[in-house]
Amino acid sequence: MEQALVRSDLSSIKIRNKPIPNHLMCSGCSELLINSYQTPHGCRLCQRCFSTELLQSSDRVCPCIHSLDSCRDRARLVEHFVSQAVCFPDTATRKDVLELEVRCPNEESGCEKRLTLKQLDSHLTNECQFEIVTCDRCSERVRQFELNGCHTDLRSPHCCSEFRAPCPHCSDSSSRLYRSEFEEHLMTCPERPSDCKYRQSIGCQTNVAMSQLDEHYCSGTDGHLELTVQRFQQELQRKDSELKEINNLLMKLKTRDKQRAIEVGQLKEKVLKLTERLSTFEKSPLLKTLLNQGRRLSNSDLTEQPGEEDNQSQQDAAVKELNRMGRRRSVVF
Repeated sequence: MEQALVRSDLSSIKIRNKPIPNHLMCSGCSELLINSYQTPHGCRLCQRCFSTELLQSSDRVCPCIHSLDSCRDRARLVEHFVSQAVCFPDTATRKDVLELEVRCPNEESGCEKRLTLKQLDSHLTNECQFEIVTCDRCSERVRQFELNGCHTDLRSPHCCSEFRAPCPHCSDSSSRLYRSEFEEHLMTCPERPSDCKYRQSIGCQTNVAMSQLDEHYCSGTDGHLELTVQRFQQELQRKDSELKEINNLLMKLKTRDKQRAIEVGQLKEKVLKLTERLSTFEKSPLLKTLLNQGRRLSNSDLTEQPGEEDNQSQQDAAVKELNRMGRRRSVVF
């Protein structure tokens, strides 16, 4: 019994996470052996190659001729002529192919289904919502779920331009409208669903037919007032929260400024003490003595050098002055 056929356009189907096994590869196109046939020489062909490459006449060469060293020998070449009539269905190979786990060919359109090739034909025909089909009305190519949804829904901007149906809001089903007519009809349709005009301002979620809006406004006054009070309370809470955040920020700024003022005061005290020390040093005899020595040393007209006793007395005076300044400094600090 011949194995059940599958769609011949599935020859380029992707096997899940695997390359095509060599023994399941067509000898003609190197694609998957869909509905395989076998030639008398043992070559296997997919249905597409079998239908397009082999004719009824015996003037086509079997793919295995490519393995011969030379095709000049006419006798050997004639031996490899094949036609559809001499080929036969390869049932064993077809069975192996149908058990392969494959990806849906509509994977790029969004289908994530993984199944065997035997199940794929039924999946594409009855289940896959991402299968590309042709609309019978406008001949546009759309996905299956669009054809069953927005393409046949007057309320959708993607509705088929040739689709006609009654207004989905009106009770009158006798009038069938195109999408363009439906858009004009919506402007005056009394049953068109409409939001309450206070939806944005106070959050009323009521959605009724346009003809019932006036009744809603009259009967819903109390509800609108309650929503208004709730909205004001929420706004007050939000403002209060913002005010607290501002106050916290101000407190942080004040604390930082106070700390900086303390640091500035401490720096001023240090500067004042250093100024006093500098003034004391400028008035000391030691500074005068050192300056006088510098002038004498720099005076090129100086003919006599001070004696050792004078130098020793000056050094002793300088040491005494330094000790005296050290005691005064300890008293200041």
